[in-house]
Parts: sequence; structure tokens; C-alpha cells
Amino acid sequence: MKGLDILKNSIFLSSDNSCRPQTAEGFAKNFFVKNLNIKSAGIKAHGLNSNTVHTMNKIRLDISNHKLIKILKIKEKF
Repeated sequence: MKGLDILKNSIFLSSDNSCRPQTAEGFAKNFFVKNLNIKSAGIKAHGLNSNTVHTMNKIRLDISNHKLIKILKIKEKF
């Protein structure tokens, strides 16, 4: 994609990392360039949302191996 060649890292944030960031990360990893470092994180990590996994599976995007990360645990610079 034009313009993404200079983008190295992308992070989707929310307070809980419970639904929207998981969805955004799933879409981004499937539709953006593969050399882009994509993560989602939150202040808290409540667990993988089973409704999100189910919904993403309906459109054939598997996020069942998604790892929940607290923002303070991310070591890369964004």
C-alpha cells in the first residue's frame, strides 16, 4: 500500500484491550503489509473476548491465538 512503506509499527490501544483493539489488530494483520509490526494493548488485559473471536471467525479471520498485552509490557518503540 502506498504510504505504508515508511510505517514500521502500529498499535491499537484501549483501556481494557477487550474487544476493539483485538478486532483492529486482526484486520490489520490480515489486510496490511506483512512487514508492519502490529500490536494491540490496553492499560488492563482482561482476556481474549470470546464474542470477538466468534465474530471474526464468521468473516474467516482467526484471532484465537491473539496475545493480550498491557501497554507497559511493550518493549518496541512506537
